[in-house]
Amino acid sequence: MTPPLDAHPHRRRALLRAVAAASTAGAVQAALATRASAASVVIEQGDRCVELEPLTGPRPVEDLYDYTYPKDRLEGPPGSQGDVQSSMGTTDLQRGRTSILFLYDGPRGLSLVVVHGKVEDGGAPGPDEKGGTVTFEIHGLSGDGSWVVKDDYYYGPDAEPGSNWARDNWNVGGDPHVIDWAYFGHRTDGGAFRGLGSSFEVTVDPAFNDDATLAADLDYGPLEAWEAVSGDRENPERFPLRMDTPVTIRTGQCDHQDGGGGGGGGGGGGDGGNGDGRTKHEKKQAKHRRKHEKKQRKHRRKHQKKQRKHRKKKQKHGKKGQGNDGEDDNGKGNNGKGNDGRGNNGKGNDGRGKKKGKHGKKQRKHGKKG
Repeated sequence: MTPPLDAHPHRRRALLRAVAAASTAGAVQAALATRASAASVVIEQGDRCVELEPLTGPRPVEDLYDYTYPKDRLEGPPGSQGDVQSSMGTTDLQRGRTSILFLYDGPRGLSLVVVHGKVEDGGAPGPDEKGGTVTFEIHGLSGDGSWVVKDDYYYGPDAEPGSNWARDNWNVGGDPHVIDWAYFGHRTDGGAFRGLGSSFEVTVDPAFNDDATLAADLDYGPLEAWEAVSGDRENPERFPLRMDTPVTIRTGQCDHQDGGGGGGGGGGGGDGGNGDGRTKHEKKQAKHRRKHEKKQRKHRRKHQKKQRKHRKKKQKHGKKGQGNDGEDDNGKGNNGKGNDGRGNNGKGNDGRGKKKGKHGKKQRKHGKKG
């Protein structure tokens, strides 16, 4: 007859230790698997998809960005005292005439960080750097998060609540968030949104240089490159992005591995794979939704570009009209000899409207005398 376990205390203790060790190992493996799954983020643009590894650090993202502005004269978001409204904490990642974006995993959660331009020479504008203009339309940001850094956003001590004395526009009250930036040479613009959550899908629709909203009023730029920064801060990977195409940053894995970047782990490539936890139907729906959103964005950007072109043309025409007003009433017209009383078509257009018949002849005669 086999004696009970109680009769062999040493054997019982050994068995309990083995069970405890196995249980602990299982819990650790489960925790690591969960963490790896939660940390798996990819960035997609067109047919390209690569893994985007967040930069990490012990400081909150506000300290990482280190937005400086003259706090002795102005009020605004968290930042440091300085005369240069720029990100002084990301200078090692910045590049001239380049916009970068990256994820930052800090002690208060995961953030999306955007920095346009590069701080150089104490922020003084130089001959080779004219700053830039950018508009981002960002879809899918969590309602539980917020822009904890707004570069630029500040106001005077007597300003009304919610006012912004900076040129930038922050329309972030709903979905999408639409932000317009414009900055001087050798400075930066950008921001940091904290609170992406453990599962997200965020799409950034960019408009750089002449396509940006504020470009109609300012002669800044141009920006020449857009990059996604990933991995180790000391030696990060940089993925070049097309400046005229939206990007989507989401949790999960790539449906297919891209040769240009470090995609997610095994877990089944192609549409048959289920490495990101989505079914074929869900992937098909997501693809269809992105295609539909892309079509809408393309139509919206085309309309906005047409409006900006019309606005520029109107401003240009207004400047010409102001320069020649003194000549209009002296028989020379806006365009010199073309409107000298004979009109654009030689039929009595004196620069103020088309006149025909006897009245037009009188005007032509009067125009010659004038």
